[in-house]
Amino acid sequence: YLNNLFLKPLKELKKMTNQVAKGNFEVEIKKIPENEIGEFSQNFNIMVNELRKNEMLKKDFISNEDSLCFIKENPHKNNLIPLYTLMISTSKITN
Repeated sequence: YLNNLFLKPLKELKKMTNQVAKGNFEVEIKKIPENEIGEFSQNFNIMVNELRKNEMLKKDFISNEDSLCFIKENPHKNNLIPLYTLMISTSKITN
């Protein structure tokens, strides 16, 4: 009983966190128990979804010609952090 209630979900969560640590943001915990581990698993899924969206924004930013032109035309302003931060804060991506 305890194995199904606690150990299996914790092992699944451990496996998924290892995947995210390796850069795989396509993981999702499917079986979510109705307990504290389930709440933790739901929060994990929300976090991974946000990481996935930020990764998509980063890739879009890097592939955007306007962004690259701005950087080339303004070499003294080539710090991407303010531009990337602005993109994230004005993002229209929703769940």
